[in-house]
Amino acid sequence: MRLYSKTLLNMKKYYPILLSKKGEIVALQYLTQVTKDGICPVVEVVDDSLEKLEKKDSPKKVYKDELENFLKTHWSFFENQIILDFSLVTDIDTKLGIIEKMIISLLKAGVNVIPALQMNSASKFGALIKSLLKKYSLKVCWRTSENSGGYDNFKIGVDKFIPYIGVDPARIIILLDLGYAKHDRYNSLRDIANAAIKSLSQKVDKWLAVVVASSSFPENLGEFKSRKQPYVIDRNEWKIWKSLISDKELTAVKYGDFGTKYPFYVDANFAGTISVKYTTESSFVVYKGELTNEHKDGHGQYITHAAELIKSEYYSGEDFSWGDMRIKEVAEQDIKSDKRKTGSSTTWVQISQNHHIALLYSLL
Repeated sequence: MRLYSKTLLNMKKYYPILLSKKGEIVALQYLTQVTKDGICPVVEVVDDSLEKLEKKDSPKKVYKDELENFLKTHWSFFENQIILDFSLVTDIDTKLGIIEKMIISLLKAGVNVIPALQMNSASKFGALIKSLLKKYSLKVCWRTSENSGGYDNFKIGVDKFIPYIGVDPARIIILLDLGYAKHDRYNSLRDIANAAIKSLSQKVDKWLAVVVASSSFPENLGEFKSRKQPYVIDRNEWKIWKSLISDKELTAVKYGDFGTKYPFYVDANFAGTISVKYTTESSFVVYKGELTNEHKDGHGQYITHAAELIKSEYYSGEDFSWGDMRIKEVAEQDIKSDKRKTGSSTTWVQISQNHHIALLYSLL
């Protein structure tokens, strides 16, 4: 198992929060090594990434090793770091065995896993993480959000967590998840983060990292109509963080966000519109399309959107990231060709998240 130092881990500049679904996690695969070295993904593990239905005479759920194998292949480089958050897993007490085996297997393969705990984490899960921390000298993440303890209890939760988990603050990442950063909540969320961090018994630089994360991307695009011109949405999460670090006591606070998605997990089981999401420093740019079966071009709408994007002031250029390269490739296809390859909604999540992570790393 690979050892890693606090000094090098403090060089992590960005904490993107991703679901363990293929659409988001694969975005990490196509980052440059320089970008990988400078980020610490926070992977929210969902049920579908842990178990699958084995179809035999008596169907039963068995461990699904795709996430584990992906991380062993693409996130076992020198001085890697990744936070695994299992708070979205249902009936977690029944899955502790596979979670333990997964974490140990990843550690032995050189993946520096940092498990996340929250105030409302199941007690048996907390006990498992405590035992792993002691046995493998792991780092740990304490995550607080409105739905897991709340901000008013932030200091109390942290103060109780330190003796409970039994590790020094230098081995703890504090992740303050502010959730949905709507425009009318910008000032209040900034003030909440400012007061919460300053309430900590230790200054920012005494922790492994203190991270503030949020997202202003809407839950869905239902409020937008299909049109040629893109919609532009302010990225309040960026403004909140920039305002925070302007305070001399908070200059070391790290930045996190959810990329081009809503910060609360919604397991959508319906087909979405053919739309393209893109990130700039201060905004999200959305090219809104129609449902595949309600537009004459179907998935070919991706070609139209991509062509408009690469002509716009927003596009970073095909050499900026893998995602940008793929956008250019799609844009150059013939919309009338039977051989066109526009990609699926999953592909375009990979593209948008890959560009987003590359961009934010370059800005930090």
